[in-house]
Amino acid sequence: MSKYALSKSNYISGLQCERRLWLDTHRPAEALPTGDAQQHIFRMGTEVGEAAQRLFPDGVRVHAPASEHWLAVEKTRELIADRSIPAIFGAAFEFEGVRVCVDILERIDAEWPRFGIRDVKSSTCVKTAQYIPGLAIQKWVLENCGLSIVSTELVHLDADFVRGAGEIIWPALFRRAELIDRLADAEMKAVGANVEGMRKTLAMPAPPEREPADFCKRPRPCPFWNSCTADKPGRWFIERGGAKEERKAIMLEVTETQEPWVSESLEEDLDALQAPFWALGLRAIGASIPLFEGTRPYQPIPFQWSLHRLSSDGTLQHFQFLASGRNDPRDEISSALVRTLEQDASPILVYSGYEKRRLKEMAAALPHLESSLLAIVGRLVDLLPIVRRNVYHPDFLGSYSIQYVAPALSPPLTYTDMVDVSNGTTATAAFARLVEREISPDDEVKLRDAMAEYSERDTRSLIDMYRSLRALAGRHERALGESDTPE
Repeated sequence: MSKYALSKSNYISGLQCERRLWLDTHRPAEALPTGDAQQHIFRMGTEVGEAAQRLFPDGVRVHAPASEHWLAVEKTRELIADRSIPAIFGAAFEFEGVRVCVDILERIDAEWPRFGIRDVKSSTCVKTAQYIPGLAIQKWVLENCGLSIVSTELVHLDADFVRGAGEIIWPALFRRAELIDRLADAEMKAVGANVEGMRKTLAMPAPPEREPADFCKRPRPCPFWNSCTADKPGRWFIERGGAKEERKAIMLEVTETQEPWVSESLEEDLDALQAPFWALGLRAIGASIPLFEGTRPYQPIPFQWSLHRLSSDGTLQHFQFLASGRNDPRDEISSALVRTLEQDASPILVYSGYEKRRLKEMAAALPHLESSLLAIVGRLVDLLPIVRRNVYHPDFLGSYSIQYVAPALSPPLTYTDMVDVSNGTTATAAFARLVEREISPDDEVKLRDAMAEYSERDTRSLIDMYRSLRALAGRHERALGESDTPE
């Protein structure tokens, strides 16, 4: 038996890539640190897991430090022996160095040692190909530990659930999908073969060689992407991308020369956006467990907006609104947005179709503001296609995401000095804390100030990008052909 323990998580990682499995175990420091977005996803997953336990009244949690798996195994054994306990939360098992913790182990029959595995997921659908391996490794370990597993359910959020008034009806929030039929003999035999192969991989003195490719991103992004691509030249990232050939040639040349490319049509495209105009940024929360009456899991609910207005004489004004969090924020932020933008009929600058989608959703939800919100939609000017058609900068790194484009075009604007709220994910997490009243009144004031400051920089960056594009408009290193429609 290998001296390296396998868990459910690194078993699944090993199925995705054997090199990732080796690096996870031997060189964990090479992984990218867990970012704010991933931490937010983890928090939502924890909340969903705790909510699912409400479906099993009188269930008992295994209490043991994460670093002491052996202790959790002992406590699990004691709880299994007590036939009065209907369900065990975080049941821990180990077989030949393979360790698993079952979200919920349900006792099916008090007279016979028959159990059901309940794997809780924060998704709103059954991703069978993605979730079956996790169920299979759990069933393999538990059966080898002597338990009879007669049911394996995936417990997931119901996409059609709509929160009503008052407390959530927890059984209505979830769906339970029985997948025992998918764990036939062939599937279970494959687990044993996979475990043996992973043990051999972990015993290797160096990581197995594998060329990075699309599998690095699916079903989950690999945290070792930077490590595995550190020696790749800049052109490698571009050549493996999906850009059309003419655009790819430009991107390769820019990467080689480190000089930005600007189309001669940039100035003409920018002429559709002359000052005065507004720059709009919306922030929305898509909570796994709906926060407000009448909303569904992960439904985007806007709670904050920021506006900058650039006058013809270059004067820049800022307007913003952050909902109280005491109730569904859509009415209050929509009303405030309409009042502010009714000052004139100037165009409204955005980046991507995000704001357009959110405004249309609010218009559908708020009939009394529908016409006003749709009028705002009609004024939107999307900067993304203008940039995509006309500019490529070496710091774009093959992407037109605003996370790359904004600092490349207007590098003076940064968020590194912002601690509490430094990106969209932390802003969303901050609003969730306001809704759930997790902080003191003084801390709430500080957090709201931090959210406001981040939001202000967000839309100011749009103005800075526009000004930078105006400055670039006279530079023509090469013109795209009329038939070129770059991705």
